[in-house]
Amino acid sequence: MTHCGDGWGILSGSSCKINYTVSWDSGVYWCESREGSTSTIINITVSGGSVILQSPVLPVMEGHDVTLHCQTKSPPSKLPADFYKDGSLIRTEPTGHMTIHHVTKSDEGLYKCHISSHGESPPSWISVTAKPNTIAPPIPPWSSSSYPPLSSTPSLPPTVLWSVLSVFGVVAFVALFLIVRCCLQKNCTEDKVEVGVDDGTENINITYRNITTSLYQNDPITQHRGSGFTNSGKIINITSADRS
Repeated sequence: MTHCGDGWGILSGSSCKINYTVSWDSGVYWCESREGSTSTIINITVSGGSVILQSPVLPVMEGHDVTLHCQTKSPPSKLPADFYKDGSLIRTEPTGHMTIHHVTKSDEGLYKCHISSHGESPPSWISVTAKPNTIAPPIPPWSSSSYPPLSSTPSLPPTVLWSVLSVFGVVAFVALFLIVRCCLQKNCTEDKVEVGVDDGTENINITYRNITTSLYQNDPITQHRGSGFTNSGKIINITSADRS
């Protein structure tokens, strides 16, 4: 393991530049920070032959598509090519490029291509990384959000609320009217008496009121007025007066 500037490359700040590549520049590259953190490892292959396989330098995430290009240094470059993975033929593409759809971890491996009458490319390693987990972590059982919300008094719609208030208002008005009417009726006292006739054949029911008037300041007169009916259905009126 060597560092940039130690026989290869020119270090410039946080970058390393290789001006002229040769076949022995092929290898695994990565960088480190002063705190010791390392970047993703990449595989760079420098071909000295006439056929080159262009592949992603950085790892490919699961579910993405990957396109490999098999080209020659001299035109024409879009020639039929055979593509291999880990030494086994995958398929032949007439235009010199192959696309792997929705890559998985099983697609990771060493790829190369071959063009007839031109030769074979150096192998290139393709890395596949797992798709990040986007599922939210489970909520602990002691979390406050796991408990159901406290029950609150449901609010009534405005129309229902006004209807209820109207009914209570009507009931209160009727009750007040009945109370006032009852109080006014108490000012007039009505009594019922039952008068029996000597022969015992008829009974007279009389309702009377006492009305006190005064002709002189010290000489009031009380009138007894009443009306009634007998058990035979006859209506009688009784009026009497006496001086108090």
